[in-house]
Amino acid sequence: MIGQVESYRERFGYYPEAVLGDQIYGTRENRKYLKAKGIRYSGKALGRPRKLSKEEKRLLSEEGKQKYDLNLVKAKTKETSESWIAAVFFVMNIAHWMRLCFFAQFSRRVFGKIIRNLKEFLNRNTQYAPSFSR
Repeated sequence: MIGQVESYRERFGYYPEAVLGDQIYGTRENRKYLKAKGIRYSGKALGRPRKLSKEEKRLLSEEGKQKYDLNLVKAKTKETSESWIAAVFFVMNIAHWMRLCFFAQFSRRVFGKIIRNLKEFLNRNTQYAPSFSR
């Protein structure tokens, strides 16, 4: 990481304001170097993450279940319930991507026609219109 920060300084003439790195770059040596140069490090904290209390775990579980109506999943065993929930998230992700793809295709077709018509109109009706050629 030190090499990348120094090459940044050589290229732009100053150090970056902040550095974002993976966990492997968050060593004590790198953090000490960044602190000495006045650069903020954005990455995972050193050490083990703190353990959640039973109450915090329960609240997170309930919040997720309510947000996605997962409390409506009724299965006889914990494993079956987890499988159903995983399948629901999988289908939700597929539906999300299908909506994005549909919107992209739809907008490309609709706005493409509008832009083509506008170009033709300007080229036909205005002698000072900019030339739109591809």
